[in-house]
Amino acid sequence: QTPGTLQTRVSVGAAPLPAGRTAVGGTAVTSVVGARYPQPSKRVPLDRPGQVVSGLGTATNADGLAVTATGALATGLEVEQVSRGTDGRFRGLGNLRCEPPKRDAWLIGASTAVIDQSVLVLANVDDTPATVDVTVFGRGGPFDPRPGAGLTVAPHNRLLVPLDTLAPDAYHVVVHVTSRQGRVVSAVATGRGANGVPLGFDYLPQVLPPAQEVVVPGIPSDFGKRYLIVGNPSDEDTTVSLKVTLKDGQFVP
Repeated sequence: QTPGTLQTRVSVGAAPLPAGRTAVGGTAVTSVVGARYPQPSKRVPLDRPGQVVSGLGTATNADGLAVTATGALATGLEVEQVSRGTDGRFRGLGNLRCEPPKRDAWLIGASTAVIDQSVLVLANVDDTPATVDVTVFGRGGPFDPRPGAGLTVAPHNRLLVPLDTLAPDAYHVVVHVTSRQGRVVSAVATGRGANGVPLGFDYLPQVLPPAQEVVVPGIPSDFGKRYLIVGNPSDEDTTVSLKVTLKDGQFVP
């Protein structure tokens, strides 16, 4: 949960099985409430394909929620959290698809301008400390990597890193989290406010690592501008071509 959060709801779902397959043995799903101070696991009543269980969560801002599963349905498990913020730039409603612990993660789109506040959340659900490096890229290239080098996340704990301490006054940055030791779960909570009035917040989901071809589906068509943010973490220039796919075909802008 982020600072100022009134309530976080976590939902766990099991994907439907492919045609012709049946679940043998079901799935045992447990939630560890209070990742900072581990408590006995709670059993989640999830035992059939296509089922969703909601309403999990924690009562304090200091905790996280670790979800584990075993059995036939475990490979199709999905976990999502919805948080409602109560004050400041983090007032509003944000949701995030929960990711497994990783040694490498990419996030795109955070801003650290005066009206924005973006916080990198690093969570360690393992029994040993994790040491990570956080690198931030902007329009002018990489920022000074020293402030984000060698960050330690204690076992069953979280570390909140304000991104303006790594990349001040920057728009639409690319964040790369790599682990020297251990694994972490990475996410960015970003909020915006103007003249003391909260304008809403949301979480930035992790994106795919650098690739030669990327598909971005489901762009909303309602009011407001849409930005495509392209990051190049290499030391060489990159030429990018873009195609837009509509219901009646493709075109090149």
